[in-house]
Amino acid sequence: MILFFRQLVRAAALDAPLYESIAAGETAARPDTLRRALLVVVLSGLAAGLGMWHHLGPARMAWFGLIDLGGWFAWALLMYLIGTKLLPRPGMSVDIGAFLRTVGFSSAPGLLRLLGLIPKIDVVFFFAALVWMLMAAVVAVKAVFQYTGIWQAVAVVVIGWVIVRIAQRLVFAVI
Repeated sequence: MILFFRQLVRAAALDAPLYESIAAGETAARPDTLRRALLVVVLSGLAAGLGMWHHLGPARMAWFGLIDLGGWFAWALLMYLIGTKLLPRPGMSVDIGAFLRTVGFSSAPGLLRLLGLIPKIDVVFFFAALVWMLMAAVVAVKAVFQYTGIWQAVAVVVIGWVIVRIAQRLVFAVI
């Protein structure tokens, strides 16, 4: 549990060596690294749903949390495809498990969305978490795809994020 908490803090601090070690499989020697990464994603989704409680009520809050989780998985898949097919580094070979365990930890700043329960300033926490999560995703993508510069990682993250956000808005408009 202490290791998990330390990884959460380091991931939220945009600690590039942490993301690089996860991507390289150094910390993946423990079989629960992928489970811990996915737990970060689930906790972030729960924080998003709970943080929207006073705006949506309990039923829509649950949908919001599920849409957030589904959106994360769609975003992760899109980033993987963009990074491996559209913007690959020459000679790059990244398996989906390494990608998911690395990018999963980039959801750590999303726990801040739980503070959305505080009325009137909830938007501040959601916006801060969004920007922070995007920055963490850039660090994770750069590490897992071993990009030498930051701009390819920025492109992978932003292109995937825009596509998923448009899709989420369409889905949420129906609900």
